[in-house]
Amino acid sequence: GSTTLGIETDSPYPKILEKKLKDKKINCEVLNFGFSGKGLNFLENLLVTEAINYSPNIITIMSNRNSVMYDSYGSSSISPDVISSSFDFYYYKLKKFLFSEIMTYRFLDLSSKRIMSLFYSQENKILSPYDSNTYHLKNYFVSKYENQLKNIINFSKQNGIKVVLIKQAHYLNIDQQKKLKLLSKEQVINKLLNYNKEKSNNKINLFWSYTNAILNKSLDKIKLDYPDIKIVDPTKEIYKYKKEINFVDDLHLTSHGNEIIANEIMLSVLNDVKLLANSN
Repeated sequence: GSTTLGIETDSPYPKILEKKLKDKKINCEVLNFGFSGKGLNFLENLLVTEAINYSPNIITIMSNRNSVMYDSYGSSSISPDVISSSFDFYYYKLKKFLFSEIMTYRFLDLSSKRIMSLFYSQENKILSPYDSNTYHLKNYFVSKYENQLKNIINFSKQNGIKVVLIKQAHYLNIDQQKKLKLLSKEQVINKLLNYNKEKSNNKINLFWSYTNAILNKSLDKIKLDYPDIKIVDPTKEIYKYKKEINFVDDLHLTSHGNEIIANEIMLSVLNDVKLLANSN
């Protein structure tokens, strides 16, 4: 999203990462595919239809807040099946092609998902903190986000691409956020379902604290099924500092915050990049 794009700084973390690697005499290119206001749905299609054409060796994904903001509503919350066979892989690519190129297919796909979402029971709906007539769906947080990332990982593996998933920092209530780290994903989902009933003057912050924790915890669960992927967690280091050191607002990062992310990624992928450089 906009954090990766770097709308608040001249030094987004992909740019810093490339410089850090080149300073280590590793000749590589880091392409920035960040788009402001786009969630994982958009990024998945971007990878399959466009970014793949650049033949990346490694991709990094940091999509948390935007995925909640844009993808967790009705038509976007239907969980896809996880790729498990060569036929699934072919069908996956075909659907992405049709969705990207055929307007009629896109309309029918979104319409059918919208209709399916209308049958979700009331207890599976999460009230939007901004609009009392709008709901996010529990299913997104339980399985859709995880399954979508798993399909991206499977697609990447089929194309010889290593995947790095990055946890996103969101500066809200740090003490509360530290406590949420001690809970399971399922426990935080239960808190999210009832966040609007809690005794708090800031329901918006509650909503974002819970959803941020859930999606970050989802990365750890994915790691259990895909031990070869890498998980980067810059939040520990970012939260050590006062807010103004690393954040322009509660989400977008300063150059210092981006430096932390770039450094964490570099430490995670350095050995792989060295092997790639030596093989070339």
